[in-house]
Amino acid sequence: MLGVLLVWILWIVRIEFGPGLGNIWLRMDASGCRVFNLQGMWAMLIAPWKELAAGRTWLWWPSYWDMNVWVWLGLLGVFLGFQQKRPPADQHIDDKD
Repeated sequence: MLGVLLVWILWIVRIEFGPGLGNIWLRMDASGCRVFNLQGMWAMLIAPWKELAAGRTWLWWPSYWDMNVWVWLGLLGVFLGFQQKRPPADQHIDDKD
């Protein structure tokens, strides 16, 4: 669960402050003040599935994986799956105990 939370936070920071994006969840209002905009974050969260349903797969291409939180979570799942299958560092595979 901690890994999912960490990935979520990293993704949110990446889409807001990374190159090429921004103003996703921190936007200027009419008075020029920065305000938190949950709708922008929600739109980025569902965009890969919306685009896929419409037959557009560009957010699933490797060059756009940095914007797709579902790819990040999938890679985390693969990493954690490999970690669970590894024997502990102090146990050797050929030990009979």
